Order: sequence, then C-alpha cells, then structure tokens
Amino acid sequence: IKSQIVIKRVFIILSIALLSFKANAQMVAVKSDVIKDIAMIPNLGLEMVVGNKATIGFDAFLAYKSWGKDVKIAGADANYKYWFNGRPFTRQYIGAAIQFSNHQIVWNKDRHYGNALAAGMIFGHVINLSTRFNIELSSGLMFMGYREKRYKEGDPYELYPGKVNNTGFLLVPKLEVSVSYILR
Repeated sequence: IKSQIVIKRVFIILSIALLSFKANAQMVAVKSDVIKDIAMIPNLGLEMVVGNKATIGFDAFLAYKSWGKDVKIAGADANYKYWFNGRPFTRQYIGAAIQFSNHQIVWNKDRHYGNALAAGMIFGHVINLSTRFNIELSSGLMFMGYREKRYKEGDPYELYPGKVNNTGFLLVPKLEVSVSYILR
C-alpha cells in the first residue's frame, strides 16, 4: 500500500513539474504515446530543443487497475535525439534512451513485484501535420535488467517479503507512436 502511495505521488509530482516547467529552449513540445494509451497506460512527455540538431525528452507513465486487473505500473524515461534534417521535430532522428519502471501485477494467482532499468538506441521519423502538430513513429532496442519477486498466491515466498527470486537481462523492443504539440 505504501508503494502505491509513493507511485501516485511521484506521478503527480512529475506531471506538475512537466506542466509548470519554464524552459528557455527555442521549441518545447508536449507529447503522448498512443500505443501506451491504447494499453490503458496514461503517459505524458515533454521534449525540448537543446541545440541546432538536438533535443532531450522526458516521459512519465502510470497504470493502475488496467484491463480490470490488479495491475500497477509506473515509470519514467529520458532520451536524447539527434535530428538529421538540420532542425528538430522534422523527419528522421537517431538517439539514446533510458527507462526505469516499477510494477506490481496480480494476474490470476500469479504475483509479480519488481522493477526494471533499460537503456538503448532509438530511431524515428516525424510526420508534420501542421506547424504545431506532429505524429512521431519511433522504434529501437533496449537492453533491460530487471529484478522481481514472483510467486503464486499461498506460496511460502509471502513469508519472506525481502526475497528476490527472479533477476535477469532481456533485449526488448521499444515501439512508440506519439502525438505531439509544439508549445513554442
């Protein structure tokens, strides 16, 4: 229960910080990933220009009781993008991303409690719909390390709340279809 409160507070603080952030960058965009929205994982991102051909972005996401199940997922990611066109938010880019997430999932009688850290390369293309609205198609590969406590309901692992019984590394794809609005 304490972790639920902490996750909610972190998401609220990140949301307020992203909405009230005063940047001196040339352009600032607010965005949301449609794939996460379809998966019932609300998300919000902020991306700003930091050079002639570079941007940095920060995203936060939170899912609570998605799909009618006891699912709690919270995370944040940061990225750096280099734009080939000569100006940000137009055409192709290459970049690097890092992501942290925490999850608590109860699916049938299986319980999963843990966190993950991923880093990798991203590639993308932006379709400009107008001077302010864009659709961004992004993909990449992330190397993810995770650790979690996994057990079945009634399993003796419940007696040892600090025990981690599943750790590992995965190569996972990163796919996004984002809609963004350039604020200035």
